[in-house]
Amino acid sequence: MLELARERLAPFGERFVLAQADFETITPAALRGGPFSVAVGVQSLHNSSDEGKKRALDAVHAVLAHGGLFLLLDCVRLVTPALLGAYRSVWEALGSAFNSQQRESGTLVEHVRSVAERGDKPGSLEQNLLWLREAGFDEMAVLYAVGMRALSAAVVR
Repeated sequence: MLELARERLAPFGERFVLAQADFETITPAALRGGPFSVAVGVQSLHNSSDEGKKRALDAVHAVLAHGGLFLLLDCVRLVTPALLGAYRSVWEALGSAFNSQQRESGTLVEHVRSVAERGDKPGSLEQNLLWLREAGFDEMAVLYAVGMRALSAAVVR
């Protein structure tokens, strides 16, 4: 994905810094070149431990300029067993619309096990917002959420 991003951003010159980091050991120094006005994370946190997620968010906060914006698009953990049927209907509608299949389990317990077997460790929407606040972001919101994916935004004031 990083190579694809480099290729697509190449026409814009040196205005973008792309970094890939191990969030289990990340430091602000790994995100060189700041302070930045904007940072974007795509599918970048859900494979890390909770402590790794916290370190990554701390590092992003540390390299953002005053007024800097952080956008995070990532998986979220489902925490509402009674709504699994609603999630399934969304997955089926999206699968039909985009000729894909979610292949999700029938119960929340099976779903959680399947997510773990893939190596994913997503936080819930609420947990992600709490981690952003704990990292020092002053304002944060979920801009868009569909099924197991959410786009969150946070600002450094």
